Amino acid sequence: MRVAFDKRRLLSVIGSSLVIIGLLFPWFNYHLPQHLGGSRFANSMAHISVSPFVLSITLTLTSNRSLYENIEVLSHKSFFFYNSVSSLIGLTCIVGSTLGLIGGCMQRSRISLIGGSASLFTAFFFPFLLPSSVLFIGINCYPTWGFWLSLLGSILILVSSRT
Repeated sequence: MRVAFDKRRLLSVIGSSLVIIGLLFPWFNYHLPQHLGGSRFANSMAHISVSPFVLSITLTLTSNRSLYENIEVLSHKSFFFYNSVSSLIGLTCIVGSTLGLIGGCMQRSRISLIGGSASLFTAFFFPFLLPSSVLFIGINCYPTWGFWLSLLGSILILVSSRT
């Protein structure tokens, strides 16, 4: 009994920590290349990072006039709490990981199950908020390690409810 309690507590602490750390970093990145031949912005690129709480846009210009490429940052903007639904997803992940931590430390498997499920389902719902037409216009979109950390943390919270 003592070993199961320590294992549950450890898994719930690690899982909720991973969810919180994952929320601090981007979940998805977009790279939008622009090929405007003959203009000043011929080799410009936009990098967009999306997380539940922050949308960050960086415009860069690449020039290869010399032997090495020079990358110049033209503009960088960050928007906090840019979308109410994505912020609600982030808050649900925080509440779910907190419930998972409480349930794991108090040996309440139902509380851990509810918290882990809430965090996992909202993390799975987040990609549906992203624009669906990005694949058709040549934009590279991929999940980053913040998203994977949050998913892994949610799964660890669910596993802690079953040990």
